Amino acid sequence: MSNLVIFDIDGTLINSTEVDAVCYLGSLKRFGINEIEARWQNYTTATDRGIFEEIFEDRFMRKPTAEELERQREGFLLLLKEHFAREPEAFLEIPGARRILAELRRRDDWRIGIATGGWRETALFKLSAAGININGIPLVSSSEKKKRDDIVRTCIERAREHYGVTAFEAIVSVGDAIWDVQVARKLDIGFIGIGGLISAELSGAPVFRDFLEEDRFIQSLYRAPVPPSPSSDMRPEPS
Repeated sequence: MSNLVIFDIDGTLINSTEVDAVCYLGSLKRFGINEIEARWQNYTTATDRGIFEEIFEDRFMRKPTAEELERQREGFLLLLKEHFAREPEAFLEIPGARRILAELRRRDDWRIGIATGGWRETALFKLSAAGININGIPLVSSSEKKKRDDIVRTCIERAREHYGVTAFEAIVSVGDAIWDVQVARKLDIGFIGIGGLISAELSGAPVFRDFLEEDRFIQSLYRAPVPPSPSSDMRPEPS
């Protein structure tokens, strides 16, 4: 049987968290929204779609229309492209990301999926800007599902179909934020942390700064634990 590893994008495969936030906030200005809470973990649903809908409903007392959602996506993508033209180094891969994907593609026992809380269009642009080729890898975004647990769950389902398997022997999520830990716990799948925002104490899982320790990272995939239950002072899992 095959195993599945699911990667997040921003802060996990690409060092784009900062530029992503700048451009996302800029896209909201097209709606006259200039001052918001920019700590994404404080929103009910920390995805591009969920955050926009919550902010929009709070300001205008109604849900955004399909046209308004598209307007936000288009504005966000345009700002990302403009920023890339000025500062391409803002879209660099997390060191070793391309190499680890290439190595996992070569292996018979691991399959790859990508699950992002970003919009599909912006996610694909950022991956391309970072020189990361995901041809043949299923990707699920907030364009398809609003909530992060639904995004990851759908990624697993599509990966089964894409790779022609009825079930995976093990599933591991790789991410950089507390909501990635929470989703892995909720779905009862393994977790590995990337970057400096997650500590091993918080996630109960291996944490790497990047992918340069390729052998150690791959060995960690085989024994990645399901994150333990949170302590009483942690935020509840996303709904």
